[in-house]
Amino acid sequence: MDTSGAAREIPFSNEEALALFLDLKLSKAHETGATVKLQSLLDHTATRIVKAINEEDVSKFSENLELIGKWGCDGSSGQAQYKQAFLSPSQSDSHMFMCPFVPIQIKDDQGSIFWTNKQPSSTKFCRPISFEYVKETPEVSKKYVEDINGQILNLQEFTAHKDDKIFRIKYNLLSTMVDGKVVQVMTNTSLSACCPICKASPKDMNILTKISQRTISQEALQYGLSSLHAWIRFMECILHVAYKIQIKCWSARTEEHKLIKNKEKQRIQEEFRTQTGLLIDMPKQGSGNTNDGNNARRFFEDPELTASITKVDVELIRRFATILKALASGREINGDMFEAYAMETAELFVSLYNWFYMPSSVHKILIHGRKFIEHFYVPIGQLSEEAQEARNKDYKSIRESHTRKISRKATNEDLINLLLATSDPVISAKRVFNAKKNNSTLDVDVLKLLI
Repeated sequence: MDTSGAAREIPFSNEEALALFLDLKLSKAHETGATVKLQSLLDHTATRIVKAINEEDVSKFSENLELIGKWGCDGSSGQAQYKQAFLSPSQSDSHMFMCPFVPIQIKDDQGSIFWTNKQPSSTKFCRPISFEYVKETPEVSKKYVEDINGQILNLQEFTAHKDDKIFRIKYNLLSTMVDGKVVQVMTNTSLSACCPICKASPKDMNILTKISQRTISQEALQYGLSSLHAWIRFMECILHVAYKIQIKCWSARTEEHKLIKNKEKQRIQEEFRTQTGLLIDMPKQGSGNTNDGNNARRFFEDPELTASITKVDVELIRRFATILKALASGREINGDMFEAYAMETAELFVSLYNWFYMPSSVHKILIHGRKFIEHFYVPIGQLSEEAQEARNKDYKSIRESHTRKISRKATNEDLINLLLATSDPVISAKRVFNAKKNNSTLDVDVLKLLI
């Protein structure tokens, strides 16, 4: 009999832990959104992951663990507007700003992998920190990033139990699930066309001898490469070169040049639509255009066909595709090989199309890609913002079909709780795992860049 008088912690079952999380209202909903305290979210996530580990595997690891995850923020437009009154007449639910978190792996102090997220770009483990019905602006982005960074600084070590073993878990969060707009705000970059890493302007981009000598902002590296948006920006780079390839000017200013550019754009759009089914660079209802990650991947899947339609050099398109596939592979990349290949690609671009200023998003990868690869101890492809972008669809569908509409607060409470439940590690681990292409099917040129 224990006479020490000390209270003994009794671990909850998986189902009890989830029920407790919801019942204790650790998520706080209000009429314009909902939030979860970051410490509570991480502690609950760690608890669920530990409980999902096989009992026979537990003894293999030391008691000191580190949970590595990624987080970010992004705005979304085109939200359904409900017939529910706001307390403030200036409020609207047409836009939403979201901050999610995705656990990537847990390792012990010996470097052994305790748990790994096999689909870090999937929504399965994409957990909500907060959402608010507000339009994305520089002020809103900065406010949310600073708030979460403040919570990260105050995170405490967490103790989790598995059978008779106790694990002490610390957290390491990487702010890589962001797009170029957020990076521009947080790095105080004046224009989106300027590089947030070295502050090069468009006119500097093609002067490669000087670019390599510019001072690098180490702080800006923390936001990663935004590898999903990289596919889109590289595709748009090829398209914009193609639109202006006849006039050979970065900007079409005269009426004659505008006419030539628009005619070439229409030709390219029509040929992609008829030959591949792709809708390229077309406006979408609400906002934005049809240029998304899926379109961009298909665009680069067949460099010969893309080159025949755009009239852009096939070797440049092939090299762009190789670089993007290497970054998205989720495997470690050889920094030396990548840097050499990327610089050769930059030199090819400048030699072919010196009249077109290299876009900052392309410049960031070709010139600074190695810096990003070496900055993170997790493969750069696992830090993609793709899970966040895909989760936007879940926000819309869950809000529309699986929430109470009796009040805005009730709607948001159901939404945050269902987002938490659908990203629960134990539940998600039981869902069917659809493996992507094996890395052995990658092109030979891609494999040369990997370790």
